[in-house]
Amino acid sequence: FADRKCEDCHQRHGVIGKLILKRQGNDLCFECHRDVEETLDRPLRHEPLQTTGCTGCHDPHGSGEETLLASGGAESCYACHAREPFERKRVHKPLRDDGCMPCHEPHASEVGSLLRYAADELCRSCHDDERKLVRAHPGISGSPSACTSCHDPHSSDADKLVHSVRHLPVVDGDCAACHETANDGAMVLAGDAGSLCLDCHELPSGLATPHAPAEDGDCTSCHAPHGSSHAGMLVGEQAAVCAECHDAAAFARRFQHAAVSEGQCTDCHLPHGSNESALLTDSERTVCLGCHDGIVSGADGVNVHAPLVKQDCSRCHDPHSASEPALLVDTSGELCLDCHRSVRLEIAQEYSHDIVARGECTSCHDPHESPRENLLTADEDALCAGCHDEYMQRPAGGSTHAPVADGGCLECHAPHG
Repeated sequence: FADRKCEDCHQRHGVIGKLILKRQGNDLCFECHRDVEETLDRPLRHEPLQTTGCTGCHDPHGSGEETLLASGGAESCYACHAREPFERKRVHKPLRDDGCMPCHEPHASEVGSLLRYAADELCRSCHDDERKLVRAHPGISGSPSACTSCHDPHSSDADKLVHSVRHLPVVDGDCAACHETANDGAMVLAGDAGSLCLDCHELPSGLATPHAPAEDGDCTSCHAPHGSSHAGMLVGEQAAVCAECHDAAAFARRFQHAAVSEGQCTDCHLPHGSNESALLTDSERTVCLGCHDGIVSGADGVNVHAPLVKQDCSRCHDPHSASEPALLVDTSGELCLDCHRSVRLEIAQEYSHDIVARGECTSCHDPHESPRENLLTADEDALCAGCHDEYMQRPAGGSTHAPVADGGCLECHAPHG
């Protein structure tokens, strides 16, 4: 672009007056950037490279930064990665001075988190004074390892980038609470990991629905054993930890439950076990009404929709995310007709009420409760007049049909078809 060689990437203008690339997507970039293409044989690839492609991070024509990035240092990365974990009180020097690239590969890697090397090897590439390391870790026999189990690799509010949430034995320097020294001098666990946790941490037993990792004693699948920058010593953000096992697609549809969008799975679920299905903190209805307390009034004489009576909110609503508003599991009309099959037959008649045919059942019916029969949202005459007001007006000098005067529209008309 700097040399004005537009035709290196674009075909000449045609009659449609549009710039056309010679090749589409990353293939065009790889004609020159063969070195990047070769890295894609590695098993772990940067997500933008697989989705939006090269232009997800690089401007194809030019920018004020090296490698055509939109911003310098870590700023380009913050377009996708939340800033907070990287901007605490004390920031790792490579991140502060040079951004993410000193430790991470930008395109693909053999190592998790796109690290350039295995974590300990990467740390030792700078922290290479063995005697200094040993002096700084007096509770550890042999050479210190598993650096990121105690230190946050990006930033921390504590000195030495120590995790903000630390296991009590670590705070006390009591490594022997969980570890012992093997014959070769290495630090090893003093027993089965799950049993060691239960020596101090009591978990409820005999629950109808235990969480599999807790039941199997696999505590470290969710919790970091030494320290973490996340509450509960979780190995990552709560939602990310849960998504390691639970299909993320179920939580990513257009409309999301507030607890899901905020990453607060434990607002509704217990992490270790429950006597309720799906590890719920209480019965399904009680959990839902804990936030949605205006749905049911509890007033006498109120007609309640059957699924609510049966405490089955998920009959109509997806508890995590949905493609329909109000987290409905299907379009409003189809959802209603799944149960109200007689109405489906009525609207199949030659003449159907258009609002019913459009599936707009909630224009006339409250989906949860109503003081009126059939869960109507208003009295019969007022409801009909909302759309058909012209038929409710008496012409000057005329008269009104008795059923109309009495608000009895349904004496003559079928409400659905």
